[in-house]
Amino acid sequence: DYFSVKPEIGMKVKYKKDMSMNTSIDTSLDLNYQYQLGIVDRKNKVTVEDTNSGYYSLPKGNNSKGELNLGFTLNIDYKNYGIMGSIQYDVVTKSTNGSVGFKVKF
Repeated sequence: DYFSVKPEIGMKVKYKKDMSMNTSIDTSLDLNYQYQLGIVDRKNKVTVEDTNSGYYSLPKGNNSKGELNLGFTLNIDYKNYGIMGSIQYDVVTKSTNGSVGFKVKF
């Protein structure tokens, strides 16, 4: 079992525009900072289920810096359907993540 604390602070700016009665577009830009304080429980151990391998100690991370993330999201909704695109950039590690999603409202 693993327990850790990672507080986060940030802000988000969102804009929504109704293009017609059935169509809307919204965008958001967010900026957040998070820092992993570390392991809360000193007995943090992991095991592989359904084996006799026992428990192993987790290595301590070397995350001495926090993470500063920038993100942009675009949503387009038409009636009960929608598409969403998102991109995130981590300033510290200089890595980029993206995603595309499809929505159906019931």
